[in-house]
Amino acid sequence: MYHSHHHHRHYYPRPQRMSVTTLILASSYISGNRVFGPLDDGALRFMSLPDSVSEVRANGSVMLHLATRKDRLRRDTTIYQWIGRQVEQVVLRPSHIRCGTKKFTFELAGLVDPHRSCPGISHLVAVLKYVSRSRASSGAAELWLSTIIPKSNNRMREFVRNATTIEA
Repeated sequence: MYHSHHHHRHYYPRPQRMSVTTLILASSYISGNRVFGPLDDGALRFMSLPDSVSEVRANGSVMLHLATRKDRLRRDTTIYQWIGRQVEQVVLRPSHIRCGTKKFTFELAGLVDPHRSCPGISHLVAVLKYVSRSRASSGAAELWLSTIIPKSNNRMREFVRNATTIEA
């Protein structure tokens, strides 16, 4: 009849792809407010911001895009600390940069030291958001780390095609 086997397959738990996780872990390297700097000259030249900014701020609401399974992350919270440490290196010494999809955002990419739990991740992309002096609460222009996107070598190829190389 109409209640055939395939009708029930929807009830099996599908492997969840984790799209976005808010990186709020007290034990995390990025917990609290952090400031990375000074930014790479090549990156600053590419951004050519109207107000001079030389450091990047990060707080607990950095978004982390992961295609990894949630359970793996729960088991191994060292992944968060690893990402926190690696993203600082990427922000300070990126290999590539391009304009982000939203206005006043920039995507900086760089190679990372692999982590045993995610051997497929070779690069991190750090999305920075520029906040002009007039809109910043501090009264000075700011750059905020808004999103971290882990990338495999394959995914990086696409990124690099539309990005500017920053000479080391």
